[in-house]
Amino acid sequence: DPLAWNRESVKYDLEAQGAKVVDASQAADADVSVSGLIQLCREDMYMTVNASLVVDLDVQPRKGEPRKRQIHTRGATAAMLASEGEYFHALRDARQKFSILAMSEIVQATKPDLANRASSATGTKVE
Repeated sequence: DPLAWNRESVKYDLEAQGAKVVDASQAADADVSVSGLIQLCREDMYMTVNASLVVDLDVQPRKGEPRKRQIHTRGATAAMLASEGEYFHALRDARQKFSILAMSEIVQATKPDLANRASSATGTKVE
């Protein structure tokens, strides 16, 4: 099940970064809400094993603007023996790339907007 696999993978990646992951019942208290829709999860084999993963990712911080992004990643490996491990290697590669890009989106959504902060301590007026 690609949905459960991706959900658990992203959860483990977030926890490894020090985040506390909660279920939907505690969403109101969360700093950020992350959801996604898998548009494509495909693997094919002809000389190489190729995998594609396309996910529409929605990131909604408690404060700030929501971010929506479609993330498309690919993975590949040589088709030498057509073993089960070889078959899943390409999909694991695509999932890992997705996770890196998803974490980046989450960080960007939760970053404070420093550009819009004014420093009142300087007393400088620019016209």
